[in-house]
Amino acid sequence: MRATGLCCGEFVGNSLLNMYGKCGGVEEAREFFESMTHRNVISWSTMVAAYAQRGDHDQALVLFQKMEEEGVEPNEVTFLSVLDACANAEAVEQGEMIHRLAARKKLDVGLIVGTALVGMYGKCSRLIEARQVFDGIVEKDVVTWSTMISAYAQLGHVREAIQLFGYMNLDGVRPNEIILMSILGACSSAGALAEGKMTHELVVICGFGADVSTGNTLIKMYGKCGDLASAKAVFGGMERRDLISWSAMLAVIAEHGHCKDAFVHFRRMDLEGVKPDYVTFVSLLDACSLLGALVEGNVIHTRIRAEGFQSVMYIENSLIDMYGKCGSLQAARGIFDRMSHRNVITWTTMITACVQHEQGKEALELFEEMEKAGVQPDQVAFLSIIHSCSHSGLVEEGRIYFLKMVEDQSFTPGVEHFVGMLDLLGRSGKLNEAEELMEFMPVEPGVVGWNTLLSACKTHNDTERAGRVAGGMLVLGPGHAGPYVSFSNILSGKG
Repeated sequence: MRATGLCCGEFVGNSLLNMYGKCGGVEEAREFFESMTHRNVISWSTMVAAYAQRGDHDQALVLFQKMEEEGVEPNEVTFLSVLDACANAEAVEQGEMIHRLAARKKLDVGLIVGTALVGMYGKCSRLIEARQVFDGIVEKDVVTWSTMISAYAQLGHVREAIQLFGYMNLDGVRPNEIILMSILGACSSAGALAEGKMTHELVVICGFGADVSTGNTLIKMYGKCGDLASAKAVFGGMERRDLISWSAMLAVIAEHGHCKDAFVHFRRMDLEGVKPDYVTFVSLLDACSLLGALVEGNVIHTRIRAEGFQSVMYIENSLIDMYGKCGSLQAARGIFDRMSHRNVITWTTMITACVQHEQGKEALELFEEMEKAGVQPDQVAFLSIIHSCSHSGLVEEGRIYFLKMVEDQSFTPGVEHFVGMLDLLGRSGKLNEAEELMEFMPVEPGVVGWNTLLSACKTHNDTERAGRVAGGMLVLGPGHAGPYVSFSNILSGKG
């Protein structure tokens, strides 16, 4: 059209813009947009939407600002697109500015813009503001309810999600599958079994129970909530199953320590002709690790090679873990050395295996190599290296690593790291330092921490300090008689 010199009206121009945008030609759309002699709100909204749909959120926001500067009044479609850009970019400050503009036009209480605002605030983790907008929307549909409930669920506010779901039912709005899956996901994360069972009942009532993806979500939810029997019941009642169904059930069985059942389940998969993926093999290797089943682990490793998954990093990390826990440090190290790429989990798993096999020197060398390779250690890596120093009697090295974690890293030591230091100091007889650490540590030591120091007192026959420690454990309240028994044994010399 441009080649022939023909001009086009707003309707045709906007249609061309829409076509370019939906076909992924955002640059062509922008070039055409800039060439248009007459642009209305639809032109601007279409261009903003094109950027937002491509994921170019910054450009969508810049164009929206330019639209305002040129005096073009945005409509509901414009607000929908630009709020979507804010949500995906987590640009809450720009979102708040757009909210104020929408409020001046009284669009924030309407269905379309109101729901978009709820979604934007939810994705930016601003639940208070999301709920305020939600409560102000005059007429809500199932998408509005779903958006607010999903925001609660995704941010771990299970009770609020369930409560709002109840209000939705009272309002006569029939739930959709998205709402129910959001609540089930929240129940999984929070381990909320009672709420999960209630949601399961609603899934059946609403007619979504026969869906394969719903069944898979239910299996995972029951597994995370510790109800193996219900997970098996869901799996057994599914009319159709896919690979995810089989792998999810296998993972749940393995996580509950029923390792032999996991192998039976895997054989049943084979008989049913279901081809395993790497997730299946990770679950099987976890089962071998828990059971200490080296023979079965070797068999699974052979099958992994046959299926071509031997170079998948998740698999390699699981193999290192399995061989380490099954007593074959040499096999674990062989896999580690052959890996072309290693992440922090790889290094940490190998270090932990060395610690478990009392190879403190090798663990320390690996830790140094990891840092030289530019891999930043995580909490688990530091915990493993502190344990290694403790069991190897390397007090100064342990102190250095602990201080490095406190000073150089981007995370705060947890109670387990402080307990590891208590063990390190206690084993080496530095009970004064251990007691000082206990007194000034910024987290509650808990039963394990107190017992660690008390055990050190017992080892070094320090009855006076043991008495102070046992007295200090009064903060734990009734039901913790162990320390008093231990203290009594120390006094009587029973060991």
